[in-house]
Amino acid sequence: SPADTGLQRATVADAQELAQALNRAGGALDAAMGRAEEGIVADVSAVNDRLGRIAALSERLASSGGNGEAPLSVHDALGAELDALAEYMDVTTRTDGHGRMEVFTSGGTALLTGGRPETLRFDAESGTLWAGSVDITPGVSGKRGISEGSISGKVALYTTVLPEMQAQLDETARALISGMEAAD
Repeated sequence: SPADTGLQRATVADAQELAQALNRAGGALDAAMGRAEEGIVADVSAVNDRLGRIAALSERLASSGGNGEAPLSVHDALGAELDALAEYMDVTTRTDGHGRMEVFTSGGTALLTGGRPETLRFDAESGTLWAGSVDITPGVSGKRGISEGSISGKVALYTTVLPEMQAQLDETARALISGMEAAD
């Protein structure tokens, strides 16, 4: 019966426990957003470092003219850097007329041309990934960006998955508040 004080106390205790669980879930989502952002920033920094090393190795290879054993070790190092870069993002490569490596996103945006790498940066407020002044945000139609690799996955988590989970959690909380108000 609604007048039963024991039942009322139990209902209030259950509601408080549910509110605390929702608060913990919200805190966990906030923490996950922070970790995702930190992961993106770390990956972007690693890509920038790798592009710099690729540019330096490419210049060494081009200036050597491909002669001797040194170019073989440079080729190996360049291959290792490109393999490592591919873990972060999907790229394509080609050689320019001077024998230098050029690197592009799978969508065609230049990451390294003329021996000069573009600087990647992530704007956490807008969820936008930039290569120089070009938006390469994964999952955005019409952009010449990336679609694979750890950066793509982390950006999707940050811009889509976690915000959707937060919206679902918020809707659950709204529905519970509404239900409690209607029962009052």
